Amino acid sequence: MPLHVTLKVIGGLPSFRREAVARVVRAAIAAGGHRGDFRVVHYNVLGDHLHFVVEAAGVEALARGMQGLTIRLARRLNALLGRRGKLFAQRYHARPLRTPTEVRNAIRYVLLNGRHHARDRGQVLARGWVDPYSSALWFDGWNAAVRTDAPWLRALARAGCPTAAPHTWLLQVGWRKGGGVIGGVGVGVGVGVGVGVGVGVGVGVGVGSGGNAATANEGFCKTTRGLHVP
Repeated sequence: MPLHVTLKVIGGLPSFRREAVARVVRAAIAAGGHRGDFRVVHYNVLGDHLHFVVEAAGVEALARGMQGLTIRLARRLNALLGRRGKLFAQRYHARPLRTPTEVRNAIRYVLLNGRHHARDRGQVLARGWVDPYSSALWFDGWNAAVRTDAPWLRALARAGCPTAAPHTWLLQVGWRKGGGVIGGVGVGVGVGVGVGVGVGVGVGVGVGSGGNAATANEGFCKTTRGLHVP
């Protein structure tokens, strides 16, 4: 069953919207989000919480999968932050997604959440902006092809997708019946809000070029069909 999972961070910590944190999250998902009974399909790292769209075989599978993921995240993020102790404010919150519309809405909410928060702050992002702290780059359901002209997007694309391929019909193709492909990223080149990002290779960039890495559902993170990587 697909679920939208939210994980809140305790107060008093610096914003998680930075590349060092996103790199830890990607590594934790790659290590613990590909179980047979638990898969992390989409994610987004916000300032004080994380969003995931996952598949779980049941309540126990969800609990085990999230326990393993949160332990990995807490250990690695505490090491990054030079601290010890509790990192997450509470147990995760999970909402089952039972219909194509619910799944589509959750995917859109998770992958475009950074744009939503930027708008609330009065920031204007470039039309083609793709969230560097999410799995938006690897999503195959945007309404336009994507270009990866920006160096950080090329580096991120070549680093590989950390998330798991969906197994459920709802997350593979069923969500499209809830409203079709999703807008909000599309093709666009230019500089939007300046964001310093070092993607594995330490590239500092202004985010503004972006879109989608269109991947086949069968090999969601193995191919780059439709992804332009110069």
